[in-house]
Amino acid sequence: MSNAPIPNLSIYSTKRLYVEAADAAYIATNKPLLMLRAVELLTPAVTSELPPYFQNVTDLGKAEQWLTQVSQGSRLFVVTKMSDQQVIGFMFVYPDDQNRAHLGYLLGENYWRQGFALELLKGFITWAEQEREFTTVIAGVSQDNTPSQKLLNKLGFSTQGGADNTAQFYHYRLKNSENRE
Repeated sequence: MSNAPIPNLSIYSTKRLYVEAADAAYIATNKPLLMLRAVELLTPAVTSELPPYFQNVTDLGKAEQWLTQVSQGSRLFVVTKMSDQQVIGFMFVYPDDQNRAHLGYLLGENYWRQGFALELLKGFITWAEQEREFTTVIAGVSQDNTPSQKLLNKLGFSTQGGADNTAQFYHYRLKNSENRE
């Protein structure tokens, strides 16, 4: 996948969330907070279906390693709840050389079942359609993660191709994407 910069990637907001791109300067400025929130948010329930480097982030040293790995391998976004300025999750975008955005996201357990994931992803889709950088958003979801599967279906994602033993892949074709291919 391409690691080229995404143009104009600053922030977007929704009714309750503020989503900021965590570039190197942002991470340097906010590293202690990001590490602390990673330890608090990356619980076993949150990370159970995620890659190994998301597992066992139980202290600040491991959080720093995790933060370095995710920020080098993807475009990292920090998800903040507006009402209390609390970081409640992270979103990851992996652009590829076919103008597709491979998307991952996580929210802390305390923020599940409150509509935050729906709001986050709706906001991302709106942002991506306005930026016109991507043609498609792709999200991989564990076969066991029924809530995320339902969320992606509700947003208009469709399943593409066969699932492997652990994940199902969902695609969302962005509006006006035919002009970017």
